[in-house]
Amino acid sequence: MPIAVLLLCLAPSISWAQTSAPLTVEHAVALAVEHHPLLQAATYEVAAAQAGVLSARALTNPDILFTPGITSPSGSDEELLVQQPLEVNGVRSARTGAARARLRHAQAQAVGELRDLVFETKAAYFDLTRARESRSLAQDVLGTTEELDRGVRRQVEEGLKAGVDQLQTGVEMSRA
Repeated sequence: MPIAVLLLCLAPSISWAQTSAPLTVEHAVALAVEHHPLLQAATYEVAAAQAGVLSARALTNPDILFTPGITSPSGSDEELLVQQPLEVNGVRSARTGAARARLRHAQAQAVGELRDLVFETKAAYFDLTRARESRSLAQDVLGTTEELDRGVRRQVEEGLKAGVDQLQTGVEMSRA
């Protein structure tokens, strides 16, 4: 529904600004994809999940511990301890697998969001096109009915038709 409102708001300004090139369904979809905030958010989620996979594949950072010693008559003792945890129990591969699953999930959500957006945009575009055609058809019917009413009125004034015929054309004009 918000896409329909967007197209209805954009269509008059686009057609006014560019009278030579009407809005096509492809252009409407391109505009929606370019400016839709949920799709942009889904793209950022995919990028974040890709970064998460890179981070999960990396080795854990080493722990560095430096402790100054207490000064004593024999001098001072400092300690420097460097530890590199070894992930031999499958933690790293499990972490990488979970990050890849999050990436697949983010990609699937982005694709679903894109499909929904394209569907809603195309539906709104065709609803707008149908409404324009209905309006154009209604204007044509009204013009034809007014022309018929003028002809019947002239015939009634000349005495060629009864006044009832003019009433019937008046009823048809009110329906149009």
